[in-house]
Amino acid sequence: MKKTLGAALALLLIATTSCLKQKETGCNYDECRTTFAPQNELDFLDTLLTNQGISATEHCTGGFFRVVAAGTGAEIDPCSNVNVVSKGWVIGGNRFDSSVYNNVDLKLVIPGWRALLPKIKVGGEIDLYLPPTMAYGASGYQNVPANSYLHFNVKLTGKN
Repeated sequence: MKKTLGAALALLLIATTSCLKQKETGCNYDECRTTFAPQNELDFLDTLLTNQGISATEHCTGGFFRVVAAGTGAEIDPCSNVNVVSKGWVIGGNRFDSSVYNNVDLKLVIPGWRALLPKIKVGGEIDLYLPPTMAYGASGYQNVPANSYLHFNVKLTGKN
């Protein structure tokens, strides 16, 4: 009886832990523990989106996203190299970018892109709404002012 009970408990433990295992990306990146926005940025971004009538899903990092098209091609992970067509705006402001980027290493982009682009497959399209911490932060970038809240529309056109 004890052997049977012990074997049953061992099988239950194995089954339970295998169900709890996170999706393995192969690149040692935990999006929800790597970078995340402070609560004041989340609250402000949520208010901005609400005031503009934008419905988006909040991610554990503090970025918000809306999948426009899921895509049917290859899956990507936070360490992939990808090809994209991207447009970027300061929320409530001007567009600062409209470009085609090839062979983009997701390990080298802003945290919001690295965490959220894997929500779609190749052929997909996603809108990203990012607080400063998930974008260019206090330093800004080229014609993006410091501490800007950003909106990106990204079409994932390939995986390298």
